[in-house]
Amino acid sequence: MKSKFLIKCLFILILPLVTTSCTTTEELYTRSNQQLCMHHLTKPSYNIHHNTVADILSMRNEDCAKYIGQAQLVIERERLKMEQLEYLRKVGESGKLRPLNTQQGTHTYIIDGKMVTCTTTGTVTNCF
Repeated sequence: MKSKFLIKCLFILILPLVTTSCTTTEELYTRSNQQLCMHHLTKPSYNIHHNTVADILSMRNEDCAKYIGQAQLVIERERLKMEQLEYLRKVGESGKLRPLNTQQGTHTYIIDGKMVTCTTTGTVTNCF
């Protein structure tokens, strides 16, 4: 039972890596400015396509500032998803429920070289 749970968790974590790493450079040129900006704003700088996406956006003279709010929501959703997976992992290891840490308070992120502040109160997170 425990090993099936761990296999499912690993599958959930590895599947997005496999599917996003299959993108070719040529496919990036066919993506919309919004798709490229969201990729650039939400993926880490060590992503294999980070520099290519930045070059394409530069060639198109695209400013991604208008997508920062949307990117903040994606980043926050991913953070919560990772917290939930960690919670499930702990439950799977111990067999006992533990309270989910919602990390209340104010958190800062650096997105595309700009500092973004998010405040979590209860179950609501606002970024600015």
